[in-house]
Amino acid sequence: MLQAMGREMGVTVDRTPKCHCELAGEGIEYAWGFSKNYYRTLSLADKKGKQNFLDAVNKCISRDKITTGMIRKFSRRAREYIAAYYKVWQKNQEQAEATADLPIVDETTTPVEIEKIIKLFKTHRCAMDFDSSFCKASFKGDDAIAP
Repeated sequence: MLQAMGREMGVTVDRTPKCHCELAGEGIEYAWGFSKNYYRTLSLADKKGKQNFLDAVNKCISRDKITTGMIRKFSRRAREYIAAYYKVWQKNQEQAEATADLPIVDETTTPVEIEKIIKLFKTHRCAMDFDSSFCKASFKGDDAIAP
């Protein structure tokens, strides 16, 4: 509806595809998944009480835990998905040009095409769900965390 209203007003509303949060802002979902992984390893005593909770959350999202190298890795991973979606978009544009006014590939087929391109997309909503092995590997690579 937002995009349709934008078209009526003569503007383009560009959004990420619905239910595909892996495209969100330079890998933010991966950073969030890493932070949630770290938070889950903290003891209950470290999270009990308002101040302890706030301290634990700040520790999970601190640059001491989410390093520049990790941010770059998360960003690179998000760009892989963006490139895959761009490839699908290009294919759709070529098909639209070749068939004149016939409809472009149905929207429900796009996740299937992305699956073929990336071969890692499992579900949506959270990086921990659709790419948990990548998040856990990043988490295990953090030397500051004791097993």
